[in-house]
Amino acid sequence: MFSQTEDYNWIFNATGIENTENYPDRGPSVLSFNKLPPFAYKSDSIIIHLNKTNAIISDLSSNPLIYTNGQTIHGPKHKPIVNGDRINNTPVWENLSFFNEHGELKPTGFKLTQACGLFQIPERDNEYLCLYHNYENRDSTGFYTLMQSHITENENGEFEIIEKDKIINERISKSGSIQGCRHANGRDWWMLQFNKDTVYTYLIDPRGLSLDTIQTISNEVIGTFGQSKFNSDGSKFALISSIEGENYGVEVFFADFDRTNGILIESFYDDWRPTYQYSGLSLGLEFSENSSKLYISVTELIYQYDFSDNGFEKVEVAKIEETFCDSNSVFESNFFGIMQRGPDHKIYVTIIGQCFELHRINNPNKMGYECDVEQSAIILPTYHRGTVPTLNTYRLGPLDGSEADTLDIDNHPVSRFWYEQPDTVDKLKLQFYDVSYFRPEVWHWDFGDGFTSSERSSEHSYNDYGVYEVCLTVSNENSSHTSCDTLNLGMVNTQDDLQFDYGINLFPNPVEDYTRLAFQNYIPVDGIVTIYNAAGSRVLNEKLNGIEQVLDLSFLESGAYVFEIIDRGVVLKTGRLVKI
Repeated sequence: MFSQTEDYNWIFNATGIENTENYPDRGPSVLSFNKLPPFAYKSDSIIIHLNKTNAIISDLSSNPLIYTNGQTIHGPKHKPIVNGDRINNTPVWENLSFFNEHGELKPTGFKLTQACGLFQIPERDNEYLCLYHNYENRDSTGFYTLMQSHITENENGEFEIIEKDKIINERISKSGSIQGCRHANGRDWWMLQFNKDTVYTYLIDPRGLSLDTIQTISNEVIGTFGQSKFNSDGSKFALISSIEGENYGVEVFFADFDRTNGILIESFYDDWRPTYQYSGLSLGLEFSENSSKLYISVTELIYQYDFSDNGFEKVEVAKIEETFCDSNSVFESNFFGIMQRGPDHKIYVTIIGQCFELHRINNPNKMGYECDVEQSAIILPTYHRGTVPTLNTYRLGPLDGSEADTLDIDNHPVSRFWYEQPDTVDKLKLQFYDVSYFRPEVWHWDFGDGFTSSERSSEHSYNDYGVYEVCLTVSNENSSHTSCDTLNLGMVNTQDDLQFDYGINLFPNPVEDYTRLAFQNYIPVDGIVTIYNAAGSRVLNEKLNGIEQVLDLSFLESGAYVFEIIDRGVVLKTGRLVKI
């Protein structure tokens, strides 16, 4: 339970192209949270195609372990696992596939958002359940089918499906609702499925998957496409769905959740008919980390529900701006897509079309526009098809003192933090964010310059450039834990050989119009990025405003350039940049 790195890698990929040599902006990208801010890179070893269905679990070393698009399951070697080249096996499988340049039939991935989930079976090493919706029966019966594949490690040390496409429930009316919440005992998982006013509560424990409870709720969930989420402590549940038919619209269901018994305690329901252009496939939902806010995306708008004072006021916090993508569908390109909270507690928002970009809500705990919806905050190296992975509520331990707290599992807090520069003028001022888990209750910051703080997240100004060892200690009645990070704040290496790795990532490169510059091991205080053309003339000279920044290179002509990154008069990195 210590590492909790299951959601550190997010895989993205468009569909239909495998030979990417002639298409440098195609192929798989990974957004990695191994260091913050997250960095993106292109991975030629990943061969899976992704549409809307996307689920992944990373291992304890934060490397991709098992991932799926609903049609195939891939393993740590980035190939289909044994018996995993074809799951969800119906005629729809072939309809959502294509023939590559070798004449092989390859799946593009199912088109249902959040229609697949991966769960490690408690107390059973290297055994997993893959749960997924099959929507082929939707047209004929009006219901989706919930199915299961059982994955284990065989005698050769390879992952293998030992039971495939086992039918669990043939009467599921709400897609986009496979997500797990930790049981109050700190070991097992809950997973909810809907059939209008009926809720099926499934338990995943050391025995596997079983139906635990059937509950009737007062409000019917009549929609289909959309997302469902538990909040960070598992005490709340919400879903968003599209209402079909002539009088189309959107419904949002919100309820308290009992982690002990796996039941919903209803508290809120909202539905409305949008007055703007609307697509049922373009819906997203996510909680803020402190659970005081609920965000939903509906085509070109993002709304925030605030219920910190037991109210449910809905306010608009963002409207889609011009996007950077080159999609075949302008209709899709201008829609917000699904949402996912990252390990950094920020909320990432896709574009429903095929684009490079991810939007990001930087301060989700704050009210209204102060939440800071930064559009096109992340530029991936390659196109993706409007999706982020389905992830369970990780980093959640037992509910101490509950009747289910019987397994002698304690919440031993784990310290983790990150930082950014909130001020574009005072570059020596840093904002430190606590992202610790397992119920920390006391915080102690040591900023490495003789100053300390007991706030959970703290702002601190340094008096000078330097190298500082910052440590955060978190504790509760069970134990304490300390994590440290060395901050290189504007302290440049003046040696000619520049042995220090500043951790500078510039992606995508080659670049079509926009690229993202991010520092992993260094905090610039007077940074400048300069780009030279083949003749040696300077074509860009832009001041850096923090540890990550999107650069607009749309004005450059196609060709090869040289970039140079300087801080305090010292060259930190040079390299080749290709504009396509």
